[in-house]
Amino acid sequence: MAGTDPPSTEPFTRVSGMGTLVFLVAIVLVVILGYLHWKAPEVRAILDERRSEIAAAPSTREGRLAQWRKFGDAQIHNRLEMMRFSTEKPWLVAHAIRAAGDAATECEFYGIDLASMPRELTRIADLTIVVRLPRARSLGRGELTGDNAPFVPVFHDAASAPDADERVRGLASWALESLAKALERDIPGAHLRVEVGPEASWAEIAKPPSNR
Repeated sequence: MAGTDPPSTEPFTRVSGMGTLVFLVAIVLVVILGYLHWKAPEVRAILDERRSEIAAAPSTREGRLAQWRKFGDAQIHNRLEMMRFSTEKPWLVAHAIRAAGDAATECEFYGIDLASMPRELTRIADLTIVVRLPRARSLGRGELTGDNAPFVPVFHDAASAPDADERVRGLASWALESLAKALERDIPGAHLRVEVGPEASWAEIAKPPSNR
């Protein structure tokens, strides 16, 4: 038709979705490869350190037990700290005695004081990790109240109360039961045992064997 412009013959450029995706993936790969290349020395150093640790790891049961003890002491310390009666009374309480004439919540506590418990509590005897605690004693008088009060057995006199040392040993063994099982799984033939006394204090337990 006269006076009508002919349709444009210029090609229409369409952006390909697949092409864009490929381009973006390529950019990401370049960035990742560049980062890995930049970090390569650091990564190699970490891998070399891990290989050295594996190569230096003890192969004998005795060597593995000594290695286990290095990390186990801290976990043993933490588990026993969780047995504290309260913040104000940081004691592992074996039992309490409420004599005739005492107030309804007033008792004398027996057990061990965890306030000055050292970080290193163990020694190795053959294939056994021995956890050493001082003898139980009177911890003083106070009120038997709080969240943990129902778990403390109360007696009327010392004659009717059980052996406090044995009670402490049983409570500590219960607290460390999962660690004992882990040790037996990690090192076949190894065991964890709790001993109470004959030392009367943490200071005596902390002394080197030659000074005992």
